[in-house]
Amino acid sequence: MSFVTALSLAGCQSGQKPSEPCKITINLQEGDPPTLNPYVGVDLRSRCLFLALYEPLMRKNEDGSLSYAAAESVDIDPSQKIYTFHLRTQRWSNGELVTSRHFADAWKYALTPGTPCIRADLFYPIQNAEQVKKGELPMDALKLFTPDDSTLVVELDYPIPYFLELTATSFFAPLYELNEKDPTCFNGPFTLSERTRDVSLTLSKNPLYWDANSVRLDQVVFTLVKDPMTAYSLFERGEIDVIGDPFSSLPIEVLPSLDASGRLRSKLISRIFYLLLNTTAPPFDNAKFRKALSFSIDRAAVTKDLFYGELATFSCIPKTLSLLEEEALKIEDPRRLLEEALLEMGLTRETLPKITLSYAELSGQKRFAEFIQQEWGEKLGIEIDVVGSQWNTHIVNLRKRNYNIGTFHFTTLYQDPMFYFEFFKDARALGNYTGWEHPEVMGLIEQSNRSIDPKERREMMVQIEQKIFDEMPAIGLFTQNLQYLVQEGVNLVISDLGIYDLKKTGYR
Repeated sequence: MSFVTALSLAGCQSGQKPSEPCKITINLQEGDPPTLNPYVGVDLRSRCLFLALYEPLMRKNEDGSLSYAAAESVDIDPSQKIYTFHLRTQRWSNGELVTSRHFADAWKYALTPGTPCIRADLFYPIQNAEQVKKGELPMDALKLFTPDDSTLVVELDYPIPYFLELTATSFFAPLYELNEKDPTCFNGPFTLSERTRDVSLTLSKNPLYWDANSVRLDQVVFTLVKDPMTAYSLFERGEIDVIGDPFSSLPIEVLPSLDASGRLRSKLISRIFYLLLNTTAPPFDNAKFRKALSFSIDRAAVTKDLFYGELATFSCIPKTLSLLEEEALKIEDPRRLLEEALLEMGLTRETLPKITLSYAELSGQKRFAEFIQQEWGEKLGIEIDVVGSQWNTHIVNLRKRNYNIGTFHFTTLYQDPMFYFEFFKDARALGNYTGWEHPEVMGLIEQSNRSIDPKERREMMVQIEQKIFDEMPAIGLFTQNLQYLVQEGVNLVISDLGIYDLKKTGYR
């Protein structure tokens, strides 16, 4: 294996006084993150914060390549199932040594039955991990070993091509203390230096970080301005350096003019916008009903009139990763599907249970929800209610399946379709917000995970994508661009996964 080493950057804003800290200000529209525990927060903005505060074994570069991070090297067994990570000398922000046990204990914490790790399934390739999480085997059965403080050995149940990419995510970060909702000790480029609830959040350069000389910024200040237009005005006055996705929304009405002027920045990433369907309750437990809802939505109008610069999508995964040919995405008559679904369920439009579409109060989503309300009313004769809430409340309701239909942005952690397929695999998983599973999909996922033949694996993944499309547990609407504004002179580095790399960000 070979890796591209991250380039070292230096310098700050020209003309800045030596006594002033080199800093940038970013708007965090939705307010305080619900947690600083990287095993609990899953949304993209949280993962950007976590990778500023924590150093995982590997790091993802802007071009998609990997660099060593907490790990100084890794040995991979010829079977591609045994990974031996050798840790570099590094310290926590309190001065204590970071050891292999901090990684192992954090991963075991994620796999302990009952702990609130939303994506514990990401650890399932480790031998016996799934059985441990489900309480079927003791923790001692987990094939994760720490021969000494600087060595971490992981034995996989089967070889997967993206395991090193997983170790570059915040989900595989170390923890100094377990069970902490808001940790105060970090091993990444920055530490949390100041926090005023619902006002501001300040990260400061971590002087004990192993690669501190490569960190160009002294501070990253997050303002918590909730109104997009107010944040835009502050940006125009130079009081905020970065606004836009994923930390905040840009006012939809200014996007065309910003784009025409060349000021709007965008980056296509593997991210999809869904309408999630709670398949654990009627009428969403009927596949024809779900497909009728999907096929009645005019995606061209959604991407042209409601959101800006997105790619219309029908599959369950982004176009950047989709394996299906366009002709495989057969669009059926939504009215016919609805009539067949109602007949199967013994319902009429009048006796349908009350339906509510829940949306996050982010720019454009209220208009989008009202558009969907109108679409289904006019095309299907179905009346729905729309209810908005702040993102932190919205995501909790999705996790608890306390919703009928819910808006959701979903961004990949690794560039492989399996990331999205795993989202729909197991109804018991905390991260499966739809509550949908299918034995054929579960079986194909297991087979493809164990296949070492790339062609065979691809064929099985095509079948998985087709089956999920045919069942439609979630309505894919568009593949997203990150859209943002940056003050002149700021060199904002963003990975291919949409992560703001604050370690490498600075001034030109």
